[in-house]
Amino acid sequence: GTPPQAAQSTPSPAPSVDTSGFQQNMCISNVFRMNSVCQTPFGYYLQSEGIVYALDPQTKRMAPVCSRPECRHGDEHCNGWINSLFLSYYNGMVYYANSDSEDCWHLYAMQPDGTGHRKIQSIQFEATGMIHSYQPMLYNGTVYFIDSGALYSVALGADIHTAVRLLAEDSTGKLESSWKFWADDSAAYAMNHVLRADGVYQDVLYQLGTDEAGTKELWRSSQTQVPQQRDSCSSWYISHGQLYYYASGNDVWRIDLNSGQAHQLIGLTGVLESGTAVFSQSAIAVLNDTPDPQWGPQSGYRSGGDTLRIYDYTGVLRREISLSAIYQAYPDVAHCTMVFADDSSVYLLAYRGMEHSPSSVFYQISQDSGALNEIAGWIGSALNPHTPDWQEEEGVR
Repeated sequence: GTPPQAAQSTPSPAPSVDTSGFQQNMCISNVFRMNSVCQTPFGYYLQSEGIVYALDPQTKRMAPVCSRPECRHGDEHCNGWINSLFLSYYNGMVYYANSDSEDCWHLYAMQPDGTGHRKIQSIQFEATGMIHSYQPMLYNGTVYFIDSGALYSVALGADIHTAVRLLAEDSTGKLESSWKFWADDSAAYAMNHVLRADGVYQDVLYQLGTDEAGTKELWRSSQTQVPQQRDSCSSWYISHGQLYYYASGNDVWRIDLNSGQAHQLIGLTGVLESGTAVFSQSAIAVLNDTPDPQWGPQSGYRSGGDTLRIYDYTGVLRREISLSAIYQAYPDVAHCTMVFADDSSVYLLAYRGMEHSPSSVFYQISQDSGALNEIAGWIGSALNPHTPDWQEEEGVR
């Protein structure tokens, strides 16, 4: 494929793009953030309102991945329409998951210019009509997916009936449960985020084998790492056999997955009452947002966020960045949420009017200078937060 029109000015020097299908700092599977991002040689690809956009980090501009001049880029007829749970770049193709045509999730691929969409395989055994909330993972030619409370792997392009079950979830004593896949070196992982019947949040990490017998529990958050977890938010990252773990309102821990030894990397107790983190290969970014006061600490909804702290992997604070200029420019901002980070920038959404408002401003924030740059072409910037679409959809007059 040829580069999309949105990103013809390829950054120089060309970025080193991970083509394994799984990019660690792009793995932001979280329904409370933008949930689909991947890096390609033509910039970052991200989804908004069902359409995939290309973001050029050098020009700080983004545009739909669609070359049809007559297209309004607003519905399923657009070349950039994916309406997907995830985005993945593998062997020169962009992969996504979609269930538009039937109540069953399928994996699709397209050229980087938005053409040549084709169905690859099913990643759900039977159509259920239920919302499938877990992001699959494509890694080195293997697809990992979740269906009916079990985790599976299947070769890319293979019939789903050749899939191998890796883990069947035991829901005993769980009030809530969600899953997130991960890959590091040659290993595949899955983290289970649980609200237990006793009201305690817990994360349980599994290393996935080639079958159920080979899958094993590696780690679970203890009361040391999550003392009386007040809200549901935890952020984590695995690199070279080390788990970096931040539970909101606590410290950042480093856990060696071979020995199980835990080390407090960044002491935040007494520094931050609450927060979220995103990770890149070189930095840990922590934002001081808090649970939404209206919805409560177990909702996953967040509010505020006015200070960004950038740490390195030795635990040293490299820079503290004030986001006050965002609130001065847009006094109606309700929440700032980090989307992802690379080795030079943090990308952040500022929601206007209310959490998850269609009206939002997209920022690229320099880790070195702290400069805040608005991304041009972000669709949320054109929407007025004071007459949002959600009012009409929900019958609010």
